[in-house]
Amino acid sequence: MPDMPVSDNADPKGSAPANPGRRHWLEAAAVGGGAVALPPLAWLAGGAGGAAAATPPVATAGPTGTAATPLALLAEERIDESAQGLTSEYLYANWYRWRHPRGDWVDAAGKPQGYQAFGASVASAQGLLRIDITRAVQAGQPLQLVLRTSSPDGGALVASRNAPDVTRRPFLAITPSGGKPLLLDVSADAEANGSTVTARGAEPAMKVSADTHAFLAFPPVDIKPASAMLVLHVEQLIGQGGRLEVYRMASPRLPDDPSRVSLESDPRVFFRSAAFEEPLFEGIFNTRGSNNFEQRRVVDTDRGRALELSFDPRTSLVLDASVAFVPEATEAAFEYDLKVLPGFTPSDGGKMPGWSSRTKPDDKIALSRNKAFAGWPPGSMGTLLAGKGGDRVNGHDGWSLRGGYIVPWAAKHPLHGQMGLTTYAYHAAMQDQFGDSWPWTQWGPSSAVVGQWQRIHQRLRVNTPGKRNGLLEARIDGRLVFRKTDVYLRDGQRWDLNDLGVATEGGIGRVWLNVYHGGTALPPTRCAAMLLRNLKVARLA
Repeated sequence: MPDMPVSDNADPKGSAPANPGRRHWLEAAAVGGGAVALPPLAWLAGGAGGAAAATPPVATAGPTGTAATPLALLAEERIDESAQGLTSEYLYANWYRWRHPRGDWVDAAGKPQGYQAFGASVASAQGLLRIDITRAVQAGQPLQLVLRTSSPDGGALVASRNAPDVTRRPFLAITPSGGKPLLLDVSADAEANGSTVTARGAEPAMKVSADTHAFLAFPPVDIKPASAMLVLHVEQLIGQGGRLEVYRMASPRLPDDPSRVSLESDPRVFFRSAAFEEPLFEGIFNTRGSNNFEQRRVVDTDRGRALELSFDPRTSLVLDASVAFVPEATEAAFEYDLKVLPGFTPSDGGKMPGWSSRTKPDDKIALSRNKAFAGWPPGSMGTLLAGKGGDRVNGHDGWSLRGGYIVPWAAKHPLHGQMGLTTYAYHAAMQDQFGDSWPWTQWGPSSAVVGQWQRIHQRLRVNTPGKRNGLLEARIDGRLVFRKTDVYLRDGQRWDLNDLGVATEGGIGRVWLNVYHGGTALPPTRCAAMLLRNLKVARLA
């Protein structure tokens, strides 16, 4: 067995640490030749802050949890303390959403959101609090815990791993079967605070109350322990205190959908482009027009020719092109191969290819200049009447469902080296004036991996006018990563665009090949951002 990390909170002068439980354990651990000659957990019995239970407590009554089987945590589903980390709504802020407010857990009976704790103790005073979590540790790795309370009006503030006094920080004391005792410091902790949307992973203390849960992660343990004790320091009681209970963190994702989809050999595909070199796209390379900063060029890659897109600090626009549906479609799909390049350094999230309705007929001149647009009616690729730039959608004026990307994860984040993907939606039920973000995370933290080719697939079926029954799906390499079945784009009224001479009933007007930095922020520096190739567009209905 490899050596395990052992906490050492002695001060630089060599005096004993102030935490009596830790000092006792460290002194015992100094005795060589095997386990401490004490009854398991006896070293922590009694003292301030509540007595440790010799056996796991009886479960408290609570509401029924979900019936779904809990999923094993993925390697990247880890507690993160950064501003991009854990909140009450998200495992990873503003992108990877919990399935339940303030986090997902599994109880000692294996029940999602159940109430049979792995261990519990009553916080009734400031000082040490000990919780027997032997069963939680024996359940396996990774060891990521949820600390909550069953007391509706009470709880406690407990010291976090960021507490200034190192002797108050949480730790785990493990007695292996026939081995030396181990101490493990918390590797990450954070609170899911129901009163704020921000991440709170760098605070000196964590709140545990009816509306706030604390999360703690520990390093891997390559042993099966005979006993394990979680040691906390209660900084302050909330109300009269309360019973603090421990559960294991569960994955927010849905069980994998076995279906795999590709348009590669689909006979319904009516447009294909290997590298955007067709006459349809000749305008995107015009250096006297939108490409005056030379942001688009075709390059040779390991997969063949591809369109390379570069960000430039002088403009937010990177790509704006369209493949129109004539007539407009009610259901369609498109896919393309994407490779995010290592130099990709945006300062803000942005837009990626997606869908839109018909537009205003301000594209007549552009349509007349390229024979490839022959047969495209006015309103095929112009300016949206609604559905972009803060122009809210009312259900009969316009809509857009572009793809989106979020700011790349910081260096120490579990998803560093990936780019989170979303749908950036202007729809008839939109909540935010500047569009709603629908993260592609229902089946896990699905991202574009930097330096790796991946196939991005989207399918859209517009809603029956007046009904919220539209369908949007997204897939990466054929695997389902997002599905929404209540998309609402059109309300059944006469379309305002009809008065401008555009024939539309609010169906799918085009695949909108839009790549854009921001928001309003300009790219911080010039960089080659991504490669696109192998575009395929299919009419399904």
